[in-house]
Amino acid sequence: MPDDRVDYVIDLKLERPLVAALVLEAWRPIEQRFARRVLLGTSDGALWRAGLQLVSRAGIVSEAELIEFRSGVETLGAKLEATLSAPEMRHALEAARELDRTCADSDIQVALHVIGGNISPELGEQPFQVVRREDGVTLMLDVAHTPDLGRSYEAMARAGRSLAAAHGGRLVDDRGNALDERSLAAIGAQLEAVRQALAGRGIETGSPLAQRLFS
Repeated sequence: MPDDRVDYVIDLKLERPLVAALVLEAWRPIEQRFARRVLLGTSDGALWRAGLQLVSRAGIVSEAELIEFRSGVETLGAKLEATLSAPEMRHALEAARELDRTCADSDIQVALHVIGGNISPELGEQPFQVVRREDGVTLMLDVAHTPDLGRSYEAMARAGRSLAAAHGGRLVDDRGNALDERSLAAIGAQLEAVRQALAGRGIETGSPLAQRLFS
């Protein structure tokens, strides 16, 4: 279903429920125009919600696109003899700009590097990526896409320390600086601040909503 936190949502109230296939057929031109950025859903067949995603990693939807989407949904509403209810577009774009600023600050990848020694990790299923490099391995988290961010980061830090200790390597950051317990804790605190900023907007890292927003 469209979500007011990230979508410009227009409600279409039908005088009587229609077969979903009829509504979806009328919706098809809008879907073809905007592809994955639009959603249409209903809970009872009488009230439908049409949404255009306002923010993604590509940036904010343009005012022209928003006008085009609203015009298309108005045409759809006329075909279905529906009553439309939509938010004011200027306010929606202002909210989208604020959300985009939060997303820009939250769109982070954290990398811990284990270098030196004879490192051959056998980590199994983990909430982080493991990428081999010539002098060791890199452990990576895509913050926005990671569920249970705090525990996932702790697992990654623990794995990095264990690999370094077991194989005679060093745990370092992107600049090659050694990472001790204090440094790792500081990174964890920064990630918690990012998580809280997103949660303040009702978006949990790793959630379906975050997956959409950071696509």
